[in-house]
Amino acid sequence: MTDCAVVVSYNRKGLLEACLSALCAQQPLLDEIIVVDNASTDGSVEMIRSKFPNVKLRVLETNRGGSGGFQVAVQTAIQRNHSFAWLMDDDARPLPDAHGALLRARAELAKEPSFLASLVVDESEDPIETHVPVSLERLAEANGRLLQIDRGSFVGFYVNLEMAAGTWLPLGDFFIYHDDLEYSSRLAIMAPAYLVSGSLVQHPDKRGEGLGDRIYYDIRNRIWIARSRDLASEDVRRSVARPILRRSIGQSRFTTNKIHYFRLIVRAWCDGVLNSPGRTRAESIPTPGFGETPGAGR
Repeated sequence: MTDCAVVVSYNRKGLLEACLSALCAQQPLLDEIIVVDNASTDGSVEMIRSKFPNVKLRVLETNRGGSGGFQVAVQTAIQRNHSFAWLMDDDARPLPDAHGALLRARAELAKEPSFLASLVVDESEDPIETHVPVSLERLAEANGRLLQIDRGSFVGFYVNLEMAAGTWLPLGDFFIYHDDLEYSSRLAIMAPAYLVSGSLVQHPDKRGEGLGDRIYYDIRNRIWIARSRDLASEDVRRSVARPILRRSIGQSRFTTNKIHYFRLIVRAWCDGVLNSPGRTRAESIPTPGFGETPGAGR
């Protein structure tokens, strides 16, 4: 029974170094730390090789986005025969006891969960509401107890790889946005999942920022989830569908080029309705050596 951390990274060398330093300081230590690098050009790969020689490195030939990176992350952890994988972005920084709190939570449960979620907090260790899968009131009332949840964030996402092997990998075609929401809710249908409030992972609080051209992925992926009964849970499908129209219009206030913006929105709606994301299982993707690029495996 081993576990690993898998970090998905793209061109954030300084943040990645802080993340890896935090992972190396966990008590108890993880059995393995893996980085999936999305074809970074800022020296991230060289930094890992020089400063973290024990970290396993999987370098992708092209930037496949967070979604493609996490697809490879879960596939890699399954094929490395780990029991659990702790997934996170390169701008996450787990506090020293975050891994230990997850292990204690596993020991507390009578049956293995589909996943455990670390509590995502800002620099002041206050919960970041957009990453917390319960209301802050419910979190406060729990007073440190495990809370059953039906979704989670890929910031400190501790996934049961036996469960993960029984369903599709995270959907790489999403590129960015809502891949964690879709995937986590799909796993939570298979077995209970829990928020571990004692496992703290710090992360920048990005609330209030405009999405820019990324609004395309936000809207397209929401439509994909909403119209596909085999993706996510029914509750998540409803929750992502409800604000689609409001977001399509409302995010325009963050841009001065309205024509470009509404062209993106039209393309997002067309692609969301006319196309569908691919579904991929871990066994369908060849297992390359570290430093090589995995096949797309559609």
